[in-house]
Amino acid sequence: MAHILLVEDSRFQRNRIREALATEGHRVTDAENGLKGLEQLEQNTFDCIISDLLMDEMDGIAFLCALKAKGVTTPVIIHTADIQDSVRKQCMELGALGFLHKPLNKNALLNLVNSLIGTEGDGVESTPKDLIQLTPYQLDILKEFINIGIGRAASVLTEMLERPLSLQVPQLRVIGLNQPSLDNHPDLANYKTVKSIIELGYKGPISGKGFLVFDQESSVKLIGALMGEEVRVEDLETADVDPILEVGNIVLNSLIGSFSNLLKGTFNYSVPKYHYETFMKILLSQELPPGSTIVLAETQFALEGIEITGENFLLYDLESFQGLLQAIEKADNE
Repeated sequence: MAHILLVEDSRFQRNRIREALATEGHRVTDAENGLKGLEQLEQNTFDCIISDLLMDEMDGIAFLCALKAKGVTTPVIIHTADIQDSVRKQCMELGALGFLHKPLNKNALLNLVNSLIGTEGDGVESTPKDLIQLTPYQLDILKEFINIGIGRAASVLTEMLERPLSLQVPQLRVIGLNQPSLDNHPDLANYKTVKSIIELGYKGPISGKGFLVFDQESSVKLIGALMGEEVRVEDLETADVDPILEVGNIVLNSLIGSFSNLLKGTFNYSVPKYHYETFMKILLSQELPPGSTIVLAETQFALEGIEITGENFLLYDLESFQGLLQAIEKADNE
């Protein structure tokens, strides 16, 4: 059970939200405006804050500014009738981690609250959940753009290698991250062994990092095929990694670039890096803000009968991933 501060001037809305939260055992303390909310924060400890925007005495924007000035790190959800993208962006810049439109959608509220609460009020760690719930249609569009990028990468690599190479993405997952419990995240349990990892940062309409990850067996196969000589697992730390680095650079550039038309902008890339490390250690070093999201695209390489499996990770903070989803929705409506 979590203790939630509800900052809302409407008694009707307070009752509806309290009833929805009670179905999962959460305890709610009310505040009629931002000033009352700040008073409650001085007297109690909360696991989550839900706030309206339009209120007397201190509105939601001023409340967010005050929380930021005081260094309050309690996750905040904004629940409002204001549907403007500019308002949503302003709230996120001020530290809000979730944004829900009125009228109340009970399932969306509960999913978001449970996602933001890393530990429940009784001290028992809860299972991390995706912060943003994608519809099957959104997932389908996301996978289509990733397939376009992978197809471009296959074409470039085939020309570069002068031999046929095919790439496929049989599986796509979206993983919401909660930094305090990241090391125990159930969707990342298999990423604590050493792997070959290519990292590529990018900035543009949205910003983030891309990673292409190969396990040791696939790394050996890929480097051996590209170099034309046998490579052993024990050689990976000292082997010439330029070929695998170039493959990663091409794949990640193509994958990230596939979104450039959708987002109507240009990406600037950093110099690609090679790591022989656990992917979990790299993630933990990123200092990820709450609400960060990974798009995981399992990728199968077929090079002249050699089957190699890699995994593409696209890492976004909350604002960038929401921007991507908004672009998907906008493209669908055009």
